[in-house]
Amino acid sequence: MSRRVVVIDNGAGKVKIGLAGSPCPKVLGNYVVKSSKEKKRFVGTDELAKVKSALSYQRPFDRGYLLNWELEKEIWDAGLGNENPGDCDLILTEPLFNPESLRKSQWEVVFEDFGFSGLFTCSAPFLSMTGERLRHPDSQFGRSPACVVLDTGYSFTHSVPFFDSQKINYGVKRVNVGGKALTNYLKEVISYRQYNMMEETWLINMLKERFCYVSLDFLRDLDKTKLRGSANPIGLEYVLPDYDENLTGYVKEAASEKPATAEPMATAPTADGTAAAAAAGPQATPPDQILKLNNERICVAEALFSPSDIGVNQAGVVEAIVQSVSECVPALHAPLYANVLVTGGNALIPNFVKRLERDLRTMAPIDMELNVIVPDDPVLCAWHGGSLLAQQPGFERLLVSKQTYEEYGGSYLS
Repeated sequence: MSRRVVVIDNGAGKVKIGLAGSPCPKVLGNYVVKSSKEKKRFVGTDELAKVKSALSYQRPFDRGYLLNWELEKEIWDAGLGNENPGDCDLILTEPLFNPESLRKSQWEVVFEDFGFSGLFTCSAPFLSMTGERLRHPDSQFGRSPACVVLDTGYSFTHSVPFFDSQKINYGVKRVNVGGKALTNYLKEVISYRQYNMMEETWLINMLKERFCYVSLDFLRDLDKTKLRGSANPIGLEYVLPDYDENLTGYVKEAASEKPATAEPMATAPTADGTAAAAAAGPQATPPDQILKLNNERICVAEALFSPSDIGVNQAGVVEAIVQSVSECVPALHAPLYANVLVTGGNALIPNFVKRLERDLRTMAPIDMELNVIVPDDPVLCAWHGGSLLAQQPGFERLLVSKQTYEEYGGSYLS
């Protein structure tokens, strides 16, 4: 690799920026945060806000496509730091089937505003596939010319079949459920059942990541959530933050929970005849706000497998893979099922991959081998793939140079 190459995996939820060959990139949230309590703006992070209540998020992406470049440039500036783009080439991910008008704006920003010397654009699934093959060239995945990449991220979930490193366009399937939809669903359910949490994006997303999981037997676990007390292994109580002494909240210990009864318990008298409630005198602290999480823990992630549960009239992620394979020629079915790569932040949801593999096995032809591969880090998989690609001989031939852009302009895309 003769030139410095910057790799930007520009996801709608997080942007990963770093020099090719680096151990890991800088990871920023793809947003600008405004704090109503502190009257400050935070670019790419909400961790700097001392009070995380009622944070307002501005995102350059809308419905999976990059529309606000002024906001995106602020975030890239924060990620690039002191790096001079004029001395670097750029590998940049873009959404699948990105409209030409948006691509022209993208090229204009890359070459005219930042001044990168060369550009190679591709989808995140392509980089994930490339990286996995370069890391494990002797594995079955590395040797096979065909594979399916399930990229389940912030805005969408895509099932993308590849043959000979080229995506099979007519086999690409999209499910309009991603991490954002899951967070919004949990926000709406809690706001309807308990407290109004529609402005608490940070808190709800944290609860989703910590406590929601994929059930391996959804109907059985749903029945368990109807039980009370210790008979219900799924329900929990979470003490909400007060943003004074308790900044993040915590799980209420089972030992401190009151016994579950069908009727409210009367206050038992003490030995001297006074009510036990008298202990809660003037010196008592204000009661904690308790959020009860029960069937929400399994229903939120279930939307990936059954989008109709949240009003999305589409097939789930398992059916999307089956449809992708079915659209391809029959000769590719066996190698596609044998090489299914799962990437994206939702792959980190507990039991997601196990449920995906189990349900896919029931829908795939019984005589075909099924292998589901998960990278060591599904979130950074695409960035690492771009880093490895930049170090391959002949990478320069993939680049569009700034000179070529200045000669042909946006017409080069056509």
